[in-house]
Amino acid sequence: SVVTSDDFTLNNLTAIENTFMKTITAYPNPTRGIVYFDLGTILNSVESKVFSNNGKIIQHQQHNNEQTFNLNLSNNPDRIYFIQIRSNNKKATFQFIKN
Repeated sequence: SVVTSDDFTLNNLTAIENTFMKTITAYPNPTRGIVYFDLGTILNSVESKVFSNNGKIIQHQQHNNEQTFNLNLSNNPDRIYFIQIRSNNKKATFQFIKN
């Protein structure tokens, strides 16, 4: 979805894959560095990985008992990235642009 105003345009990231039973909200896309996630419910243990477009792991984090979290890629180069979120046997993958 897209939210617009005179000052900005905000696009949500669309999941490439999502085996969670809930919609995961991720924004903005493109980003200047920080990507925000709302899992729709509190999960006990969530692992997030950020991959470059050539498959290299850029960042790996563990999130415990959280519904929302963010990933900061401000110090990474401008390019396309993939974010994979895993919890138990479920996973979601998002593509976004940092510029």
